[in-house]
Amino acid sequence: MKKFIIIFLIIILVLISIGIIYFSRNKKTYKIELPQIEHISNITIEQNGNNKLINEKQEIEKLLQVIETKTTNKQSIQDTPVNVENYIKIEFNSSENRKTIYIYKKNNTCYMEQPYNGIYEISIEEYNLIENL
Repeated sequence: MKKFIIIFLIIILVLISIGIIYFSRNKKTYKIELPQIEHISNITIEQNGNNKLINEKQEIEKLLQVIETKTTNKQSIQDTPVNVENYIKIEFNSSENRKTIYIYKKNNTCYMEQPYNGIYEISIEEYNLIENL
């Protein structure tokens, strides 16, 4: 009887391990989709009805350094963030297309969301850097 219980526990542990590996490997990873820096003509930042236009390459590079390295497993399925009162809208304008990103705080955590792509967690320092632009 003792052997049966040990074999049963080993089988259960193996099945749990296989399940964990299977579900962790099949998660899709999302990465920010932005135009290449040489194609960005300007960036528009909008917060609370106030707009700012960024044309300088140095400021564009500074913003891209914060944004373009992020990855996540959380998918965005909306045009704008849901249940968020105050957000910063950033539009990257290029000759190819326009990409939009939203920056916001929710439940004491800072996020960056690209519509129909991903929801990325960012640090408070990164949030403040973007907000100060």
